[in-house]
Amino acid sequence: MLQFIIERDLVHLESVVDRASDGTFPFAYWHARIDSLRAPTLALPLTQRIERLKRKLSTLESAR
Repeated sequence: MLQFIIERDLVHLESVVDRASDGTFPFAYWHARIDSLRAPTLALPLTQRIERLKRKLSTLESAR
């Protein structure tokens, strides 16, 4: 996937996860969306943002 597409998707996913406080948030779907951005040739800053987003989503999920 092209870097700019991943960047655009990350911005969207970060905003969605930031608003994930209601009880109808489908965690499995959003985990899959985040995982779909992973690629072996991804730049380190994007990889770090993906990992940070996964941790945040996991924290929200375990708080339920």
